[in-house]
Amino acid sequence: MKKLFQFYIQSSIHVALAVVALTAVTYAEFNLKADAWVYAFVGLGTIVGYNFVKYEGVGNRHHLSITANIRGLRVFTYLALAGLIYVATQVPQKVIYYGIGFGLLTLFYAIPAFKGKNLRMVRGWKIFVIAAAWSGVSVLFPLVDTIDLVQPSVILEMISRFAFVLALTIPFEIRDLKYDEKELGTLPQILGVKESRLLGSGLLLVFISLQFLNPKISEAEMSYTALIAVVTLWAIWKAKEDQHPYYASFWVESIPIVWYGLFLYNSF
Repeated sequence: MKKLFQFYIQSSIHVALAVVALTAVTYAEFNLKADAWVYAFVGLGTIVGYNFVKYEGVGNRHHLSITANIRGLRVFTYLALAGLIYVATQVPQKVIYYGIGFGLLTLFYAIPAFKGKNLRMVRGWKIFVIAAAWSGVSVLFPLVDTIDLVQPSVILEMISRFAFVLALTIPFEIRDLKYDEKELGTLPQILGVKESRLLGSGLLLVFISLQFLNPKISEAEMSYTALIAVVTLWAIWKAKEDQHPYYASFWVESIPIVWYGLFLYNSF
């Protein structure tokens, strides 16, 4: 069971479910019928993108004892890629266009295309690239084929989702402080841990304020959103450098899943 759980985390299935959950929240907030093919596209795309970034070249640098595991993860990623290609034939064409854009963003995040640097290595960009990808995928993909994206409710949702994902990423930034290269210029490296927590608190205030302004969100949905903001705030202030291996990668990553779970509970 431990090995299965490790594979579940390392293969990015959990993070994929988190992004799918955020996508489902968008469908629920805008009272739209969910598209299972879009869910599959988002989930498989997340697995392929994350695993490409995490495991590109890893097998060539690590000890032979983990090579088999890396190979297994790569095989799983290739299978996910094959599934993604098939699913791409089933989703609306506009979703494909946006998918290509975010695919290129992921590619440039990993490949040194800018004067020998990738987007991850550009000082201070790491967390913002991740937040842009998560918020863009989870908000735009469900709406692009049915709603005018320049209307105020969509813009408010994009900004609030971006603020939420930025805040959600801070426990990961704190965890990685002792591993990240100094050149990355992550928030804890630039501001310090306490100041990063304060920034995360401010981002959650922006998130919840914009949610209140969004006319698409009902009273019940607003109460669930406020609860998620409180849980995320607690997760940020409990995060530390020497945290449990699965504190961020499982528990913090589960917050979007819990958020959509509350929406499901409200629908019964």
